Amino acid sequence: MPRQSRCFTTMSSTLLEFRMNTTIIQMNTHGMELAKVLAMQPPAGSLILANSLILAYVSQALPWITQSPDHSKTITQGFDAFMDDTTIMNVAANNDTLQDTVNTAQHNLNLWNNLLQASRGILNPTKCVWFLFNWEFQPNGTVKLHHPQHPTITVTNPPYPPHPIKRLTHNKPHQYLGVHMTTDGNYTKELSVFHERNERYINLLRCCPFTRRKVQTVYLQCYLPTTSYPLPATHIPSHILHQAQKRATTAFLTKSGYPSTFPRAVTYATAARGGLDF
Repeated sequence: MPRQSRCFTTMSSTLLEFRMNTTIIQMNTHGMELAKVLAMQPPAGSLILANSLILAYVSQALPWITQSPDHSKTITQGFDAFMDDTTIMNVAANNDTLQDTVNTAQHNLNLWNNLLQASRGILNPTKCVWFLFNWEFQPNGTVKLHHPQHPTITVTNPPYPPHPIKRLTHNKPHQYLGVHMTTDGNYTKELSVFHERNERYINLLRCCPFTRRKVQTVYLQCYLPTTSYPLPATHIPSHILHQAQKRATTAFLTKSGYPSTFPRAVTYATAARGGLDF
């Protein structure tokens, strides 16, 4: 099977793409001074500067180009930004080697850092990390994770010498927009955070004298968004999620005036069908 190399130069981010024999390099870089530079500008000036930097990068960078499953559309996904955290994604051609992918990542990283320096910004290399996702997918669907050794990826801020970016191990979680992800796919950290979020709402219900209406508001407007938004980016088994959420569901039911043994099928059924619409 052809090997497909994926190279993501990301400033504080995580992105996965599953393909046959897939290699992904992800670099999480953090702009130490960019936020300060933008803060010195008037509101309109900040928007113009940030937009100008991104447009300049896109015009020169090597992007990640992918196609829809039916090949009817071509999508260029190359840049995401949030405050001083930026995600740069790169994809090499199917027959490119891992070294080709790394070279592309280094090129785009240097380009972005040079643009920041030209605008009086700078990357903080001590806050930059990189991942290596290297999966081999078998015809039967099983996945093997490889851990090839690789040269360092660096950030250069003259007059200082190039600074190597820290490479995270395959089982070390990295938080990206509230989601804890690892290159080997383990969900230990994300499940731990899921437990913590559930316990927080259990304690809230115990301590506060909410009315039934307020309990419903907390459940729909606070609890569900807080606990569920990372789930599409994780693969925690459903039975484990159900067990982790069990106590919180019971707490919301009892606080709403229902017994803890209230049938869950009725709990989650829609109001139109006689359920509680949880």
